[in-house]
Amino acid sequence: MAKGVTENDVHAAADAILAGGDRPTVERIRAHLGTGSPNTVTRWLETWWRAIGGRLAAQQERLTWPGAPSDVAVAASRLWELALLRADANAEARLGDERIALQGAYAAITERESIAQMQVQAAFEEQSQAQEALKASEMRLADLQRLLEQQAARIRDLQNERGEAQTRLAALEAEVARIRAQGDAAATAFAIERDTLLQQLRGNEERAAMEIDRARQTSKRLQAEAKAQAGQQQADLAAARQDNDALKRELQGTQREGDVQRARADALEQQLARFADLPAQLEATLNRARPNTAVTLAAPRARAKRGGRK
Repeated sequence: MAKGVTENDVHAAADAILAGGDRPTVERIRAHLGTGSPNTVTRWLETWWRAIGGRLAAQQERLTWPGAPSDVAVAASRLWELALLRADANAEARLGDERIALQGAYAAITERESIAQMQVQAAFEEQSQAQEALKASEMRLADLQRLLEQQAARIRDLQNERGEAQTRLAALEAEVARIRAQGDAAATAFAIERDTLLQQLRGNEERAAMEIDRARQTSKRLQAEAKAQAGQQQADLAAARQDNDALKRELQGTQREGDVQRARADALEQQLARFADLPAQLEATLNRARPNTAVTLAAPRARAKRGGRK
């Protein structure tokens, strides 16, 4: 409702419009006043229409001519009544049209208000759903932030573990290199010692063969002498037998020494074989410590095997 629009303002505006020869309507009154809500103007216009009859009667009394001839007064009175009736008929017709228009406008306004209320209710529901979705999104965002923090902490732990693993891996690689160098040195030393023992064994076998040949030659010589000197004394034969037995014992001792040398060479060969397997074991240990790093130890193992075949 517009402020300052009173019943007197509406009545005065209606009188002015009527005096101008137009029928007072809500829109004309609002245009004349320059303000006023349709509902307020309609209410005060209804009171103006209800009061117009009394005002016309009062005006008729004021228009009565005192002292005028009776026939003139009757004619004037009838003329005025006809004018009033005509004005009332026109006013009622126009008022009916105005009422119909107002009812249509009121129905349209009511319908727009209903639609507006439905829209407002829908907007409230959408706002409520949006607020719930916002709360769910905020909760989801908080969960994601906590998850990101947990993942960041896990990444830091993994980075620390990776650093420690790299340190351990470097230590293992250094240890492997040291053990490999020791293995290579031991394999070289064992190969040298084995070659030396084999050379000694071959020398002993050659000496034993020479002793055997010499004993055989001596035995043949003694046998020849025994045959040639069939009648030689039994003492010479016993001495020859003793020499032969001594030679046999010496030969047996030489053979035992050769067996000892072979056993020692076999023991060294077994030790060399164990050292040959050591790089493979170290390689397996290194591969378990570093699955993605291929450490090839085939060359030292091949060298150890080649050394074992010498």
